[in-house]
Amino acid sequence: MKKVMTETRLMFAWNLRITLRSPIWVIIGLIQPVLYLLLFAPLLDNLSNSGSFPKGGALNVFTPGLLIMMGIFSGAFVGIYLIESLHNGVLERLRVTPVSRTALLLGMLLRDMLVYMVQCAILVGAGLLMGLDPDPVGLLVMFVLLGLVSLTIATVSYGLALALRDQDALVQMIQFFAVPLQLLSGILLPMTLAPRLLRNISDANPFSHAVEAARALIIGDFADYNVWLAFVLFAALALLAFNWVTGSLKRAAA
Repeated sequence: MKKVMTETRLMFAWNLRITLRSPIWVIIGLIQPVLYLLLFAPLLDNLSNSGSFPKGGALNVFTPGLLIMMGIFSGAFVGIYLIESLHNGVLERLRVTPVSRTALLLGMLLRDMLVYMVQCAILVGAGLLMGLDPDPVGLLVMFVLLGLVSLTIATVSYGLALALRDQDALVQMIQFFAVPLQLLSGILLPMTLAPRLLRNISDANPFSHAVEAARALIIGDFADYNVWLAFVLFAALALLAFNWVTGSLKRAAA
């Protein structure tokens, strides 16, 4: 265990240095969410007074959805870098080292989570300037949930990258699944405003429960069933995805 932890720290530092050499991509990942926050959130003020709109106000409802949206798209595309590593022979060179495959994956995932957490903090800071009024404890718990969501998405992205080994195929698959998942999770508009059929479909979408949980946490509603359901769902999904990818990574580097 100590060996894995040491190697994970080394792989995390190595991956982080690579990211810091091109920090522009961290900024680019923030542009669309910030524009949504500045230009779309004010349009929800009138809707927030309707009976079907969730409690908490427009910003407290919209900002958590934006955070999940940012996690979906930022985490989904990390597999592209792994495909580049495969094609450039980086993974092959790591294969001949004694580094643990678990540490190899954890190093990448921790880097991805850190970048995402920084982006989330910046977006929340912008929301605070606009009038966001979160519950402090709920905000901290929400960040834990966001980290779990990011971990799950990034792990699946790496698994798809190892399976497809083609950047174009990975991008097309992400676009095919990400947009419906986003629309059916109530990220931009709460699903309480949708017809019953769409609400029933969204109940089968894990991201819908993550969005509702984040909205409940940001106002301090810890009793909402979506909170524990989202944690259970994404903890299970993250564990399944991690086991899948570590196995794939061992075969890819064999």
